[in-house]
Amino acid sequence: MGLESVELVMEWEEAFGIAIPDEAASRLTTPRLATEYLLSRLERRSATECIRQRIFFRLRRGFRLALGQTVTRFEPQAKLRSCVARREWPQVWARVRQAALGESWPERAPFRGPIEFRIRTLGDLVQELARCDPRAEPAPGMGWTREQVSLAVRRAVDEVVGARYFDEDDEFVTELGIR
Repeated sequence: MGLESVELVMEWEEAFGIAIPDEAASRLTTPRLATEYLLSRLERRSATECIRQRIFFRLRRGFRLALGQTVTRFEPQAKLRSCVARREWPQVWARVRQAALGESWPERAPFRGPIEFRIRTLGDLVQELARCDPRAEPAPGMGWTREQVSLAVRRAVDEVVGARYFDEDDEFVTELGIR
């Protein structure tokens, strides 16, 4: 295992308060495998809600209230630029955030750069908002839901290597560049 892989495993060990043997760590080749392994070692609880789904519907409501009926194709794979022009994004974000009652959402508009904006989707925005949602961390004494573990795995990957937008089945080495 390379240095980044070791750092990633250490980040998970710290986040979840468990030890991950080297043998097990070497088999964690995708975010999905890491999530499933961690869930098998943690106290687990059933989810009462889907954080990302609630965020998606709040975001959709916010866009509709802020922009009227101009957002017609509101689905996770839709590009942000199809909803709003890049130059208008900071002002639109402020209105969307207020309309969606997104107090825990960042005040500054995510994805400010012109190049970044072109490749971002509504699904990426939902992922970004889920990462900072207070429900992404279990309450003390409560078990973990699969979604909470998945979000914690994503946060660790971002902190260690800076990869933010990836699929659950992307391989750490070949697709995310983790050594």
